[in-house]
Amino acid sequence: MLDPLGGNSLQYLFVWFFIASWTFIDPGFYQRCSAAENPETAKKGILYSIFFWAIFDFLTLICGLYAIGTIPPEKALLTYPLLALEVLPSGFLGIFLIGIVATIMSTIDSLSLVSAITFGRDILWRVEANSSALRPISYMKKGLIIITTILSMCSALMAEVVFELGTIDTNNGTIEILINTDSDFMGFQLDVNGIDLSSGSGGIAADNGFDVYASGNTALGFSLEGNVIPAGSNGILTILEGTLTDASICLPLVQNVGPEDDTPILSDVEGNAIDGITVGSGNCDALSNNQEITFALLKTYPNPFNPELNIDIAVENSGQLDVSIYNLKGQHIHTVYNDMALSNKVYNLKWNASSNISSGIYIVKVNAPNNQYSSIVNLLK
Repeated sequence: MLDPLGGNSLQYLFVWFFIASWTFIDPGFYQRCSAAENPETAKKGILYSIFFWAIFDFLTLICGLYAIGTIPPEKALLTYPLLALEVLPSGFLGIFLIGIVATIMSTIDSLSLVSAITFGRDILWRVEANSSALRPISYMKKGLIIITTILSMCSALMAEVVFELGTIDTNNGTIEILINTDSDFMGFQLDVNGIDLSSGSGGIAADNGFDVYASGNTALGFSLEGNVIPAGSNGILTILEGTLTDASICLPLVQNVGPEDDTPILSDVEGNAIDGITVGSGNCDALSNNQEITFALLKTYPNPFNPELNIDIAVENSGQLDVSIYNLKGQHIHTVYNDMALSNKVYNLKWNASSNISSGIYIVKVNAPNNQYSSIVNLLK
């Protein structure tokens, strides 16, 4: 049944209605009307703008409805750029991106000018003893200089922290977590999708006396001595180890939702969460070929083993998968798996060497769709 509210509450819709009502008090709107040559020009400008505004709202609504079926809900804020990347050819994509930049610049210059006028004409004009109304432009210039200085300082002081995935070793089940930070921090927490983590070691964290604990898909690092990783640190933060559970290894980015949901999280020297965290290469929302792992044989462990051998395996393409054990004479010993396998899914298989199987070297052979793989293992009894 069609829900006229789109699954939202009336309170939610009313909130957005009042947010949309901001248009009626938008200082940029009044600024443009006041800049018209005469009242007649201002009236025509308002009528024309309403017409084009209606077209703009119609297009954004249609694009938004189309994007619902193609863009993940968690990337709602990036819907239009992601949709443009998907459907526009390179030339039109460039024009679209230029349009976004122009829109941002238009908003910034309008609000900056309004702020400058407010600060200069309404504050400086009253503070200074000479409140002559003959020098409004002078006060506007002073206000613009002050506002621009404040915005520049805020931009410069905004911390930026970039997390990335480094080398993924599928044989040993290790993943490098890279970081580039402009801020000191004394603790971190992050999630990694596609792996069941067991430990973390090495990297910048170890160099600065941090202990890294990992379990499930979450890694946590801090120093019991209160050590700090300094601003300017750039490189391998830590190396995580675990069992791969998916063919797509990635770092999810969730910010400003809540301390229990946000990831990655950095704590400053006062224990507060650091803003400005982003995920570059390895972002779950933009997997590249470097993070999309297409493999057959993932890992055989422990090696040597007795009596149980773990075989973690995934295939690039769905199809018939056969995993069998052979001795060095080429004789078939045991079939571990012989069935259909789905792509991008990790199968955790086990071979329990029975009592009648002697110690020695064995070969795990994998016949996957379009590929064949093998691994040598050592049974010690």
